[in-house]
Amino acid sequence: MLADVTPLMRVSAAFTRFVTISMHLSSFSFRRAEQLTRVFSLFILLVGFACAIGVLPSALGAEGTGTLFLMSAATGAAAPARQPAASAIQVDGQLIEPAWSQAETQTAFLYPWSKHTAPATEFLAIADAERLYFAFEVGDRDIVVVKNFAGESTVDQEDRVEIFFAHDAALSRYFCLEIDPLGRVHDYAASYHRKFDSGWNCSGLRAAGRIRPGGYTVEAAIPLQTLTDLTGRPVSQGSILRVGFFRAEFRQGALGDADDNWLSCVRPNTPKPDFHVPSAFTDWRVPRGARAAAGTFRTRGVVLVPEDLPSADWPARAARAGLTTIALHHGTSTGRVTEFIDSAPGREFLEACARLGLQVEYELHAMRDLLPRALFAEQPELFRMNEQGHRTPDANLCVHSQQALEIVATNALRLGRQLPPTTSRYFLWGDDGLPWCRCPRCRGFSDSDQALILENRLVRELRALDPGAQLAHLAYANTLPAPTQVKPAPGIFLEFAPIHRRYDVPYAQQTGAEAKDALASLTENLQVFPAETAQVLEYWLDVSRFSQWKRPAVELPWSKSVLTADAETYAGLGIHHVTTFAVWIDADYLRGFGEPAAVQEYADALRRCQ
Repeated sequence: MLADVTPLMRVSAAFTRFVTISMHLSSFSFRRAEQLTRVFSLFILLVGFACAIGVLPSALGAEGTGTLFLMSAATGAAAPARQPAASAIQVDGQLIEPAWSQAETQTAFLYPWSKHTAPATEFLAIADAERLYFAFEVGDRDIVVVKNFAGESTVDQEDRVEIFFAHDAALSRYFCLEIDPLGRVHDYAASYHRKFDSGWNCSGLRAAGRIRPGGYTVEAAIPLQTLTDLTGRPVSQGSILRVGFFRAEFRQGALGDADDNWLSCVRPNTPKPDFHVPSAFTDWRVPRGARAAAGTFRTRGVVLVPEDLPSADWPARAARAGLTTIALHHGTSTGRVTEFIDSAPGREFLEACARLGLQVEYELHAMRDLLPRALFAEQPELFRMNEQGHRTPDANLCVHSQQALEIVATNALRLGRQLPPTTSRYFLWGDDGLPWCRCPRCRGFSDSDQALILENRLVRELRALDPGAQLAHLAYANTLPAPTQVKPAPGIFLEFAPIHRRYDVPYAQQTGAEAKDALASLTENLQVFPAETAQVLEYWLDVSRFSQWKRPAVELPWSKSVLTADAETYAGLGIHHVTTFAVWIDADYLRGFGEPAAVQEYADALRRCQ
């Protein structure tokens, strides 16, 4: 017979009402209120269940037991709770990860130029070894958001939160991030006084926003390396930064021209609202905590082609599954990707990814566009020499031609501006599985070494555009063997793509002479490239590969056990970044085979792997 848990439900409901009233009457944290209510209600139900099966006395049947429980919850008289385990934070505007319970907070926001009482605003921050994570919980019952977003300057017309980072106390250079309730960003640099540089973009910034009853939440992450580059000194946990924390609180009829449109954590020494002065900034210490667990996958991605996106709603699918990243790819043409990104559907895709906290990257066989084949007629020396000693435009380039390297570098910068990854991780691959140069100067270098010669040059150029830029060395097909003569420059990371392996047997079991693209190739590459930044590019979800790149597509052959074993293998090697082709999981595939459970199982396996 089940015990009567009605008294417990009443206690839970009363507690929920208490938290709700507190939220309205004070600057009580919205996030903590929601979390505490959920935890308390769940605990009440568990106690009731325990009573029902006889593990505990009937729920609140002994009045003293019930009173003791409530007192403990309210006063903290119970044994101190253990700190929640740090875990990877997914930037999605929800703040549901346990690591956020360790965040440092700031709630002392005020109206510096108005006598009105400021609405509730809470700033939260936590850092791990790689990133500063921060969030704003904002109370706002009159949210101003522009429906027709026309670019980053649109944010200037909206409610938003702001954080500024100064290079020095005099504001000779400072960097501004303004984020609206949907996570859309206006980032720019400036110099005192109000000399703005709208061309600056924050390298590696992730941001997301969520409108909720009574207000909105903004969540963001910025690489510590980016802050190091901006401030000109190393930034890590515990470093002191000169920052400003602000909020724009607009309403209909007052869109920036009222004194009570502007909130700050300090009172700037100005007669009128102005955050662009030294007195608006304060010293702030980068918090500690949220240590990344070794072996967890920070990148959990899919690689798609533009044709996969219409009507397939990939951003929503990826976010639901718990993926972090969508990369766009095309086998032969970077132009197909840039055309898509410049189109209305492309802009919608980018906005959806930003709104859902998804990173966007571009993985491209780019060489035909970086060194246009049309140049061969007049400048054959730019191109590779084949085994017969003839120059040919069929693939890649001569990496010992300085002019060829100049042209490729110039076009790489152009492409980087057209397709800027939100992670600052660039993928500019050689021609798909095709040979490199055999001229007298190049023939002593393997295809892997030649690719690395080019990549070392390109990463230096890209860092002039994006100081945090990293560039992939693709170990794939003819470049799968590790380079032996050339060392990677700073910023080069390994991308390992075992396209010829089997998918009916765990990768670690594929050994012997008959094994193709065996795991030993990865371990050899990890002797040259650091595992910390290395990425595995897999084919678990690649319908196009399993269809032998011919339409109509076949149903994805899927083995959850193989995936799980593979994930454990990669985690054991210290890999933190994993993605997979998922090409041809498109609208036609969904009509023919339905929603593939494999996407969710893939994301779950990576999240659970420690």
